[in-house]
Amino acid sequence: MYKYLGGALLLGALAINSLAAQGVPPAPQGRLEVGFTYNPVRSNSAGDESFWMQGGSAQAEGRFWRGLGVVADVGGSHISNIQSSGVGLDMVTATFGPR
Repeated sequence: MYKYLGGALLLGALAINSLAAQGVPPAPQGRLEVGFTYNPVRSNSAGDESFWMQGGSAQAEGRFWRGLGVVADVGGSHISNIQSSGVGLDMVTATFGPR
């Protein structure tokens, strides 16, 4: 009986030791992620006809200290001639803040 108990304790200790060795490594302190997108936008003027604007955006996020960081998103759309009217349109948005 005692030799089975000793074997069970030894196996238990080895199992606990191997599980402790498989812990999650600490996350890196600083990181920067960047992403780019293409954004076609369908819109319409005062009339019934629609037009397409071509655009894109860029997002950046940086985590620098204890999971705190900064995020920014800049995007824009452009058309140079709306329905052959000679009028162009540019739309730009910029957002940023803490995360």
